[in-house]
Amino acid sequence: MRLSKFIQDHLEEILSDWESFAQTLLPAGKALNQTALRDDAENLLRAIALDMETAQSPIQQALKSTGDRRSLESLTPHKHAHDRYAIGFDLDQVVAEYRALRASVIRRWTSEFGQADHVALKELTRFNEAIDEALADSVARYGAIVDRAKTMFLAILGHDLRTPLSAVLAAANALLLAEDEGNRSLKTAALILRSGKRMSQLVSDLIDFTRTRLGDGLPLVRRPMDLGLAAQEATEETQAVFPEHTMHLARSGDLRGTWDEGRMKQALTNLIENAAQHATPKTPITVSASGDGEHVVLAVHNHGTPVPEPDRARIFEPLVQVAETSSPVISTHMGLGLYIVRQIVQAHGGTVDLESSESGGTTFVMNVPRH
Repeated sequence: MRLSKFIQDHLEEILSDWESFAQTLLPAGKALNQTALRDDAENLLRAIALDMETAQSPIQQALKSTGDRRSLESLTPHKHAHDRYAIGFDLDQVVAEYRALRASVIRRWTSEFGQADHVALKELTRFNEAIDEALADSVARYGAIVDRAKTMFLAILGHDLRTPLSAVLAAANALLLAEDEGNRSLKTAALILRSGKRMSQLVSDLIDFTRTRLGDGLPLVRRPMDLGLAAQEATEETQAVFPEHTMHLARSGDLRGTWDEGRMKQALTNLIENAAQHATPKTPITVSASGDGEHVVLAVHNHGTPVPEPDRARIFEPLVQVAETSSPVISTHMGLGLYIVRQIVQAHGGTVDLESSESGGTTFVMNVPRH
């Protein structure tokens, strides 16, 4: 049986192998459905089978080997590289997927085909050429995405730091020129404090991002605390920054446990700020905390445009805001807030999930064990 026909006839078995291997590469604590795991593998395999059935001259083969001829639909490897980057795969894992795909097809085909002949070897050569072409295209695309993300990250960091810094300088200048120490000076001092805290948070986010990407993880200092009080403080602080939204806090059950208080407040603040940034103007934001058994559940809900289904799997990845997506979570911010939320929750042994719909709004839910 020709290898191209074998691929088409056994597509589901090969895709199942791909899906199983992709599952083993997922970052800790992440789960994807079958569609996300398989990504564009089916289109890639069909394109490879079609390429193998197309006549190829020696000149065309030579051009393909040097990367000067594109026989596959270029958007297939491009899209796969982009999607894998967005959900946290590194370049080695992307390469490993193609290597596993090659091994799966060859193993299944040779097991059924039996003894190879000249035609079979020619088929095998064509298949390897197609895989190598797709792999080279994915690697090139992945590298371009990384370079663009680095550039955008620095640009957005500069933009985000410039705004609070300008406020600090303006407020400081106003204090110097003020002729009294009345209400005006107090408001100016409050502005300096808020802007200084914002810059400090941006730097902290950058440090946390660098630490987690280097594999060090987030350091935790666990102490007995009440998450209900932490939720109240985070809500009140964020309300001051976003006075246009009414924020409600609901607490129930036992909310005491052993956590890193600073980190948990950081995660809550990030979620509440995210809700305020993407909520419909002047709509309420609800923060709830409930304790039951060995876990405490924290939820932040807002009304607004729902997050599209394709974007939900990657919304907790860094720099999603600057990726090529139509998601309403796009903003001029660095795109580290939700990523750091997930890192904090996972460091505490918990999970964070997203529910979003047109009728129900958007809710982020953190579930953390007490100890």
